[in-house]
Amino acid sequence: MPAFADAYRIVLLDHRGSGAADSSALGLCHYLNLHPYADDLADVLAHLDVSGAVLVGHSM
Repeated sequence: MPAFADAYRIVLLDHRGSGAADSSALGLCHYLNLHPYADDLADVLAHLDVSGAVLVGHSM
């Protein structure tokens, strides 16, 4: 990630219940497939007014 920081805006996201995210916010019944995770990502990008983003991810 540091190699891109000078040229790009970097947004790091921990999904609900992982990393530094609040595990009490994880609704297990809600996250049975990838659609709710995609919705969360879209909400974050909209909140930050990000357009034309490139997603680099792993472990999904």
